[in-house]
Amino acid sequence: MHEAVRGRPALAAGAQLLAISFEPPEVMAGFESELHGDLFRLCSDPERRAYRAFGLPRAPAHQLLGWRTFRAYARAALAGRWAWGRGSDVHQMGGDFVLDAAGVVRYAHVSHEPGDRPPATALLVALAESTG
Repeated sequence: MHEAVRGRPALAAGAQLLAISFEPPEVMAGFESELHGDLFRLCSDPERRAYRAFGLPRAPAHQLLGWRTFRAYARAALAGRWAWGRGSDVHQMGGDFVLDAAGVVRYAHVSHEPGDRPPATALLVALAESTG
């Protein structure tokens, strides 16, 4: 895994926010402003080791056609962002995880379609609980 852009730690108790993508480092560097790169460490994982380690699936085509997916892509387009770039793998699902200092997963949300994301409050609550 390659670190594309190093952000500053954004949270107390040594916590870090990390965004991992299978896009190459040069593409990830372009996401810095969109993903608030000053708050996140952005990492490129073209070999998808993290995706396999967290059990993140690839979605079949029929799963990509739901209302949530359409809504997520429409919001991205209206905000001036195209939801996928040239060569991107729209079938690779993502996820959101909170790990404690020992590396134990304290919260896991595996996306089952592109628009399937937990609310930020759920991640913040899990983070607060994991840091004591």
